[in-house]
Amino acid sequence: MDLPESQAGGPAAERYLWDQPEEGSLGTQLSLEEQILNSTFEACDPQRTGTVAVTHVLAYLEAVTGRGPQDARLQTLACSLDPNGEGPQATVDLDSFLVIMRDWIAACQLDGGLELEEETAFEGTLTSQQLPSGRSEAEDPANLESFGGEDPRPELPATADLLSSLEDLELSNRRLAGENAKLQRSVETAEEGSLRLGEEILALRKQLRSTQQALQFAKAVDEELEDLKTLAKSLEEQNRGLLAQARQTEKEQQQLVAEIESLQEENGKLLAERDGVKRRNAELATEKDALKRQLYECERLICQRDAILSERTRHAESLAKTLEEYRTTTQELRLEISHLEEQLSQTHEGLDENRKWQPPISPTLCVACGSGRRSSVRPVRKLSFHLKPQLGRRETSRESLRTLMKEGRSDQCGCPEERKKRKQRSGSRWISPSFWETHTLETSQEALLRAGPQSQSCSKPRCRW
Repeated sequence: MDLPESQAGGPAAERYLWDQPEEGSLGTQLSLEEQILNSTFEACDPQRTGTVAVTHVLAYLEAVTGRGPQDARLQTLACSLDPNGEGPQATVDLDSFLVIMRDWIAACQLDGGLELEEETAFEGTLTSQQLPSGRSEAEDPANLESFGGEDPRPELPATADLLSSLEDLELSNRRLAGENAKLQRSVETAEEGSLRLGEEILALRKQLRSTQQALQFAKAVDEELEDLKTLAKSLEEQNRGLLAQARQTEKEQQQLVAEIESLQEENGKLLAERDGVKRRNAELATEKDALKRQLYECERLICQRDAILSERTRHAESLAKTLEEYRTTTQELRLEISHLEEQLSQTHEGLDENRKWQPPISPTLCVACGSGRRSSVRPVRKLSFHLKPQLGRRETSRESLRTLMKEGRSDQCGCPEERKKRKQRSGSRWISPSFWETHTLETSQEALLRAGPQSQSCSKPRCRW
């Protein structure tokens, strides 16, 4: 019977085997059965892969026992080896093979025991593994080919040898059982002696333990004594230090008494100074109140000034924006004036050409001076027609147009006196009335800007447009 490894080599295991001599023969049978199963697995696994196909195992058993695949016991074994029904792909390892085969053999024994042919077949597999030549029958090519054949060999010649070897094994088993009984008795006597020795050892261990405890106690007492000696030395040193500190403290106390007397004198002086400081604080408090009132008044004035300054700043910003608009307008007007001057010069050239071919006109009164003849108004009307689309979005364009028409009439006037006046203006060039209007507009803007910051009642700039 197998035992765990922890108990296999001890006296208790030997006693267990000696107390049960009958189980020794059973253990031999079980080991023999295990050897037969191992040899069967090795015969089906010549490559030593550790796994065997279920079909090979069944074919081997059919060849050894001479049974067919329709045998009920072999079918039961096939179902146990292939529970999932995988078929030819089903495999089994050594441990599973041993467990299933043991259960199968036990079930067959319960049903009526294995037949003589099956027993001799399994024994024949064992003897075939123990041949002197070292080659098993399963490894023989003819035997491997016989797994799928009809009948590889009619009978096994080694059956009688196996039976004789089994009888020899039983005799040796009985002989070993007697020897085991003798050894058991000797072991019992040895155990009694070992028990006595164990008791003596326990007593000696107790004595040794007590001796060790006493020795440890003595060492602890010695260590405590050394600690007390060092503690006494340290206490003596601390006592000497405390005495020196006490003498130093007495000296410091005397110095502190002298300092206290001087501090009391200084305290009297400080009390007198405190009274003076209190009076001074009262005076400063009154001055502080007056200064606070002045500060509040100044803050109020500053707030008013800030409000006025912000208002003037906004007014100046609005005037600056207006001035920028005026400058933009002035630039546009200058461009328009230059364009109008070009048109006017072209108009004068056309008028001069027309005068050469114009019939004499009856003298009429001049619009400007009241004498001479009246010039034609048609060119001026033509000029005003060109000016209206360009100056139509401004209100001043109409006034400048009227002024231009009036000046144009006087300019085109055929009065001799007016011609003389124009000729007398030596070194002067002709200036368009629109240019004078623009110059007047810029002058009025500058005057408005100069007068803007002085007028505080006006919140918005006055626009001429």
